[in-house]
Order: sequence, then structure tokens, then C-alpha cells
Amino acid sequence: MSETLDDLLRHLSDGLEPGQSLLENAYSMLYLLMGGDQAVTRMLDSLGISIEVCVFDTNMLLNDIKYTFKKQHQTALLPGAKLGGVKVFASVNVRDEMPRKIKELMPQWGIDPQEALRMWKTEYAPWIRFVNPSDMPLISDRLMALERRDPTDLQTGQLIELVHPHAVISNDPDLAPFGTLSQYSAKVTCAYLEKGKREVLVIYFNATGLLALQLTATALYSLMAWLRKVDKLILMGILLPLAVAGGAVWLYSPSRTWLQERFRAVKPGIQAAFWHVLDGLQPVMEDYMRLKREAEKAHDILAQSRRLTEPPITVRDYASRILSRAVGPLSAAELSRRMQKQGYVPRGTHPELYLRRVFRTHPGIFGMDEDKRWYIKRHRSA
Repeated sequence: MSETLDDLLRHLSDGLEPGQSLLENAYSMLYLLMGGDQAVTRMLDSLGISIEVCVFDTNMLLNDIKYTFKKQHQTALLPGAKLGGVKVFASVNVRDEMPRKIKELMPQWGIDPQEALRMWKTEYAPWIRFVNPSDMPLISDRLMALERRDPTDLQTGQLIELVHPHAVISNDPDLAPFGTLSQYSAKVTCAYLEKGKREVLVIYFNATGLLALQLTATALYSLMAWLRKVDKLILMGILLPLAVAGGAVWLYSPSRTWLQERFRAVKPGIQAAFWHVLDGLQPVMEDYMRLKREAEKAHDILAQSRRLTEPPITVRDYASRILSRAVGPLSAAELSRRMQKQGYVPRGTHPELYLRRVFRTHPGIFGMDEDKRWYIKRHRSA
């Protein structure tokens, strides 16, 4: 096989618009085909697709850019984010701090700061979800202690307590009480990438199959609608002669013998084509099984490196965790259903009403799209 599935995923990723991911694009297509987020999320659950969340601090983003320039090789961070199996979050303070730090530090590392800044703006920033959690209350002891130690890291601490990520990628000692990961961060970002490969292939195969079924159903529906409109006598006048002629050809011995000879003549060609297709699919299936095995190893790595987090308590806790891990925006009804599935007990008969009220008290964090579905708001690069 001249092109592997890795090559295919790379080509698909190269065609993305800034900030898009392959999983998000597939989610949008499935939403249109299935007509609702509840059906889509249940399908994703059945396929074993789950989004991981990580929070990056300034120092580790700078190290990632430095590595890329020094080694002339991209790390796993960006390809993983473009696939969509991981969502990379950072605070708006990190977003605003990065250009200044790039100009200050890159020359010390022998890297052209203008080239590094261009890479940051075009290759990194569009795929990082910058969040402004400033209006989050400082309810934990570690947040209040962080405010006293280093107020510049406070937003990152608030973001960590908002989304409760799988990993916090930072080597800042001020953030250590939040369970940071620095020593094995490359291993973890590689695991995000490997698990994402399998998830994208699975969802695209299923979305393509669903689209084909829908197109077939549409064509059959159109045919049946046309048949209902056709005058029954005219239709019988067309079909009856065809049926009679077909039966006569088969019953007439010389014509039946001729058809059988023609079939025997083309049968080897049909069989050869069939086996040729199977031979072509064999390398693809072997390649997919390789990716599947690598994804299983990645899941083990992610399970071992997962941060310990406190269980959600408030409505905002439940909602922010679910939205940060959702492939796409969710309606209040679907979000409420998933919250209750995770243990939330609503006080009223319409919990989605209270949920909307909570979202509207944090307009800098939560946003709503044209279909009235909610998401964690992204603040683009300044």
C-alpha cells in the first residue's frame, strides 16, 4: 500500500481551517445527519470515543516551540489537537504572555524570535482553547494561596479548577499543588495523539456509512414518491411487458444457454476483481489493527498519568467538566441528562432552566451557538 492510514490522517489534518479538529468536523456532520446532539453523543459513547483535556502553562508551550526549532521536528502536541482526541486549554493570560516571552527567550536559545512568533500565531495559538476564568470565585485554599504567591498564575489555577483536566502540563513550582506534570509530558502528548488516530478513523468510517445509508434512503423515498404519482395503468403497461420478455428469454432454451455461457465467460474476471479488492483491503486492515494496538497502549499511559480530582459538587462543576470533554456544543437538555448520568440530582422538574441561568451568570466562560447549544467560550489570539 503506497499510503498508510497515518498519511491519510496527516492529509486530512493539513486541510483543516485554523482551530478546527477532525473529530469536531465529524461531530458537525453527524449532528446534521442524526438531527440532535443526544443521538450523536450516544453514538460516540458506543464507539468508545472520549475526549481528554489538558491545561498548558507558558513555560511548557515555550519548551515545545523550542524543541520544534532545535530538532526540526514537530512534537505530538499539535497533531493530537488537530485530530481532536485531546482539547488543549490555556488561560488568556498565557495567550497574552506568550509573544513577550518568545521575544525575550528565543534569542537566548539561538532561535529567531520572529520565526518563533510566526509559528506561535499560525501553528499553536489557533488550536489552543484560551479561556478567561477570571470571574470564577476563589473558593479553594490552593487558589487563595496561589493568588498570594504569584497572581500571574491565578488564571491557570482557576482554569484547572474549572475543567479538572486529565493533566496539567507545567514545570512552574507555584502550580505544583494542582498536580502538574512535566517530566513525562512528551509521553502523555504522544498518547493523546495515538488514541486520537483510532477515534478519528472509527467516527469517520461510521459517519461515511451513515451518510451512504441516508443517501440510499433518500433515493428510495424519491423513487417511491415518483411511483405513487405515476398512473397505475401506465406503470403496468411498462412493467408487464418487461416481466414477460424476461421470463420468455429465460424459458427459451437457446437464449438461456447463451446467458449461462456469457456468465461463465465473465465469472473468472468477476472473481479476480473480488480477490483484488480483498488483497487491497488487507494492508488497510493490518494498518488499522496496528493503530488500534497503539491506541490501547496509549489508554494505559493516560490511565496511569491521570490527575486525582475532586468529585463535582455544584451545577457549574458538572457542566464545565462535561462541556470541556464534549466533542461539540451541547443543548441544555442533553447536558442535564449527562449530568444526572454522572450523579447530579436536580432539585426541580426542569433542571435545564437553572442550568441556563448558571451559564448566563458567567458570560466570559460559557457561550451559546445559533442552535442554542452551549460550549466553553474560546478567546482567540489577541
